[in-house]
Amino acid sequence: MSLPPAQVCMGCHRTVAREKPAIATLAAAARNRRRIAWEPVWFRPEFVRFSHHTHRASACAVCHGPVAERDALWREVETNMKFCRVCHEQNGARIEGGTCHAER
Repeated sequence: MSLPPAQVCMGCHRTVAREKPAIATLAAAARNRRRIAWEPVWFRPEFVRFSHHTHRASACAVCHGPVAERDALWREVETNMKFCRVCHEQNGARIEGGTCHAER
């Protein structure tokens, strides 16, 4: 799913919630340029394409809520086709076939 490297998260967590143990672990990973073994928050069907890299212009909070205030993420919104389509339409992103669905 191309999850962001720890350095991206530390953009906020240098100052936000830095005293929390999970953030200390994140900071160490960022310093040592290690990838985090993230626990999946969402599970998507195999035929759906999604990349965090492609969505990097979107604020993390759109799907994950106020991430700067948390040391763990959970399902903030129901990521179904309607949610994605509305977001794509609001942001002028492509919605035609093949953009989000892999060929079966």
